[in-house]
Amino acid sequence: MSKYIRNALLFLIFFLILLYLVKSANPWLLVCDQLAQKLTGLLLNPTSFALIKVLTNLASYQATSVLGFVLAGVIWFKTGFVNASTCIVLLGILNFICGQSKPLIQRARPANKLVEIGGFSFPSGHTFAAVSLAVLACYFLFSHFKHRYLKQTCYLLAGGFVLFIAFSRVFLRVHYFSDTLASVLLFGFLWNLFLAIRLFIAQSCNRV
Repeated sequence: MSKYIRNALLFLIFFLILLYLVKSANPWLLVCDQLAQKLTGLLLNPTSFALIKVLTNLASYQATSVLGFVLAGVIWFKTGFVNASTCIVLLGILNFICGQSKPLIQRARPANKLVEIGGFSFPSGHTFAAVSLAVLACYFLFSHFKHRYLKQTCYLLAGGFVLFIAFSRVFLRVHYFSDTLASVLLFGFLWNLFLAIRLFIAQSCNRV
């Protein structure tokens, strides 16, 4: 069993545990979600609300679709067509899976949300899209940079982007903290599954 399969199983187990806690309305999880709302609420004012309300849309379906094609174009220029096409197809598949999981779980959004939005809450689609875009950029593009400090800076910016989007969803009270955590766990499972399949294909080609 490869390390990617083991990692995928670990992410899946933690995701299922979190899902069970959500469906069973675990009191400790409720406390954590309420605490996260209170902490982000400390930063709530008209200026921060207006700014974050706009910036959170950087991880909307429309924005990540555009950013995904831009990223694929840069990857094509830097590392070739195969990586670029793999990136854009993978981004679409990942976001499709996340979107399909919402109606299966059917967790309602927080009642005190600050902006009008429909649909279900678990997992956070914006957070999942942000993680997907960031990791794909790191894997297919940033990892190929030769300058170490440029590479590290890009990694930090990618991580900061994910953290900001996750924070913004809780700040606007359109998601619980556990929704954003679920997005990371679900992505971790799917990403390691992809790496395992990629490794298997590479090893099979080498045997031929």
